Amino acid sequence: LVDGTSESALFATQEARSYYHFALMMEDIEKMFHTGKPTWPVERTLMTSGALDALLIAKRDKIDGWMETPHLSEVKYQSDWNWKQPAPWPHGRPSKEK
Repeated sequence: LVDGTSESALFATQEARSYYHFALMMEDIEKMFHTGKPTWPVERTLMTSGALDALLIAKRDKIDGWMETPHLSEVKYQSDWNWKQPAPWPHGRPSKEK
């Protein structure tokens, strides 16, 4: 700062394995390149992007309550999502798990 003092902030991300969530996403993208088939349906991206857009518009416009989103009802998507445990921590990376 101008007066010679200093300030700082410490941010911890991903329980000491910062950006590891991108590794999981990259595995799916790599799978798509190898198979030539989409790893997830484009409709899922349209639904999540459309929902996020509506939420941001509601926040901007201070809408407190129900907001119609008829454009999202036009997207036909039925989830077949099956959650799986992520891969273990990368070797040599710090972890809070013991």
